[in-house]
Amino acid sequence: MTAAAPFADSSWVPDTEPLTDPSDVTAYGDLLASLRSVQDAIVDAEPDRATMLELTDSLSTISEQLRASAGVGPAPFARQLGLPDRGQTLVPPLTIDRVSADRVEATVTFTEYFHLGGQVAHGGAVALVFDEVLGLLCSAGGRPWSRTAFLHVDYRNPTPGDVPLDLAVWLDSEDGRKRVMRGEIRHGDVVCAESHGLFVAVRAS
Repeated sequence: MTAAAPFADSSWVPDTEPLTDPSDVTAYGDLLASLRSVQDAIVDAEPDRATMLELTDSLSTISEQLRASAGVGPAPFARQLGLPDRGQTLVPPLTIDRVSADRVEATVTFTEYFHLGGQVAHGGAVALVFDEVLGLLCSAGGRPWSRTAFLHVDYRNPTPGDVPLDLAVWLDSEDGRKRVMRGEIRHGDVVCAESHGLFVAVRAS
């Protein structure tokens, strides 16, 4: 189950959910799922030259189609709160399970595209997940939109890929525009990584 409503009143991303027709939302989600499939498939692929040339032409055509669809309004990428990962493919597949004013619990799976090798998640991908969800919570619930001032990650154990992992982040303290956020990723009882960061609210213009 994804969380649309808990973040619908936040300002962490402007012009949220430009797609309102449920059929359009479903179609866009399917498009992003197909893109994720391509990302994962290329990791182990060993295409011959002819296949590479053919795929390059196909991807060029897709790119042209997407660019031709650009409009004057906000695009749905990263703005569809009702879709997994808010409708983007930058971070690994992520589903919000529970949310409150100062805590988010989620499930994340590091698929092939985000592996370092040996079915272990790349450390940069782990940090990216923390930055995504810590920032999401930090700017949710009516709080002003914030930017990351610093993010520290402790890698306690290898973070396995291709399995659902428990992710929890919470607001540790708040002082004016400054918010200290913390989080952890677990595989069962094993702590894979811990994080803390400082986020600073953007000044009102």
